[in-house]
Amino acid sequence: MRTRKTWISHVPSMLHRSLLRSDIILSNDDFMLMDKTFVRHSMLMTQINNFLFLFATKVNEDDNSLQFVSLRYDVSNDQWLELTQYEGPLPGHHATVGSSLARIGDEIFIISGMEIWPDDSYSLDNSFRNDMLKYSISTNSWDVKQEIPTATFASAATGYALNSCVYVGGGYTECMEEVLDIFWAYDTKADLWLSNPPMNHARGDHLMETVGDRVYVLGGQNHHLPVLQIEKYDIVSEQWTDITGQSLDIIDSFSVVSDTNIFILGGAKRAKGYKPTTKIIFFDTKSEHLFPYDAALPDPVTAHVTAFVTFPHTCS
Repeated sequence: MRTRKTWISHVPSMLHRSLLRSDIILSNDDFMLMDKTFVRHSMLMTQINNFLFLFATKVNEDDNSLQFVSLRYDVSNDQWLELTQYEGPLPGHHATVGSSLARIGDEIFIISGMEIWPDDSYSLDNSFRNDMLKYSISTNSWDVKQEIPTATFASAATGYALNSCVYVGGGYTECMEEVLDIFWAYDTKADLWLSNPPMNHARGDHLMETVGDRVYVLGGQNHHLPVLQIEKYDIVSEQWTDITGQSLDIIDSFSVVSDTNIFILGGAKRAKGYKPTTKIIFFDTKSEHLFPYDAALPDPVTAHVTAFVTFPHTCS
């Protein structure tokens, strides 16, 4: 029985605040929200036990250049650690937006995206990237992996530990001319991309989560029209199925899996004029129904500033 619905403001260590200007963490019994005000573009986050791993682009105040930063936050001890920074042979990767992230075990994968410069300028016809980076938690090191065959922007990704595969689906092509229904699988052991049956519905700005041996795809849009249909992919049978009787109008939201539920937090709806929302809903994969959650976020949020995680203990 949940009894506390109040969001608590928490200020992390002074050392990290001086490094990155300001940080705010808001938490309740179920979720933690991190708002990184230093971030300009492309914040990606994942949670492993009581640690947050954050990968983002910050703007250097001295020369307005962009820098890709990798950080770990220890929730229990309220401590930040700056991880090994990526300095590999992929110029511009630190200055991307619309990348996707997936994790398998202690390996974190960052996939594709679009180059962007400090003045927010970009070129839609030549700035999409096929990059695939792997960060190893155990060795605190980076590695460049096989490029994804299709360069995408605003795709979604998820990992499946039993077959050591990362799944990437949807997104946009260069010039935003086409919305994709692609569904690639990356074999992390063989460093190889494998094609899979395409999704039933092309979409970008969507959510993708793995529960059991199924990949669920929720929300998103196709040429500014919402994709309402929720669909699932059976990893064993390699078949896509539409989930009947449920529809979801949401883009630029966040998702997190708790048990067999997919929580969908914030985002924006076309029906509401793409106005950011404070609502939290969850999709019960057992009953395959959407339900409202009995608490709301403290502020309306969309994808470019926040991320959500769950923890096995109560934050206070």
